[in-house]
Amino acid sequence: MHSTTSHFPFEVVYGLNPLTPLDLLPLPTHEAWTCQDGETKVKMIQDLHAQVKETIEKKVKKHQEDGNKGRKEVIFKEGD
Repeated sequence: MHSTTSHFPFEVVYGLNPLTPLDLLPLPTHEAWTCQDGETKVKMIQDLHAQVKETIEKKVKKHQEDGNKGRKEVIFKEGD
């Protein structure tokens, strides 16, 4: 699991998280992965991407706040 997205990279791209390498073979797979129509699958992937984007934005904001902690704002004047 990636620390920034809180999801596995494969899951973010394909919308599923295979438990074993056999889950990737072209065999009959879990119904949850194959019985969805196209629109439902697209909506699921879009929701997942929106959630990952929100998580990344929160992490970036936290890193910025941590990095700027104790930092003074310096304003330069002409001639400094």
